[in-house]
Amino acid sequence: MKSKKMLIGLLISIAFNVGFVVIFAYHVCMKPKPVMPRPPQVHERSQKFFRDENVTQLRRGNIELRREFFQELAKPEIDKERLGELIQKLEESQRTLEHSVLLHFIQIREEMTAEEAEEFFGKFHERHRRFRVRQET
Repeated sequence: MKSKKMLIGLLISIAFNVGFVVIFAYHVCMKPKPVMPRPPQVHERSQKFFRDENVTQLRRGNIELRREFFQELAKPEIDKERLGELIQKLEESQRTLEHSVLLHFIQIREEMTAEEAEEFFGKFHERHRRFRVRQET
């Protein structure tokens, strides 16, 4: 009788341990992502920004100028005149890119309701800060 109770207790203990291991493995391996609901219109409009051909072309040009700048720095002999030209071109490219992006934000804002604008632009700085922190680590 005593061994039957011990056997039942052992089986219950094993069942709980197996259940714990399965749940732990599920959370470690599957990593369910938290659901963060967003209004679909805000998301669609924010994605529209990234499909803007003008901004895409400006970014490509900016990236190309940066590549040229760093290639120039990698050369054995430094050409300060060429580097100065590239710096000026990069500054102008960056200024033009930022201007286009900000104009596009204004265009997007004109299409939004007040609630959508608060959701998208009100938290924009916080999202950008978290993105920067994530990039730096």
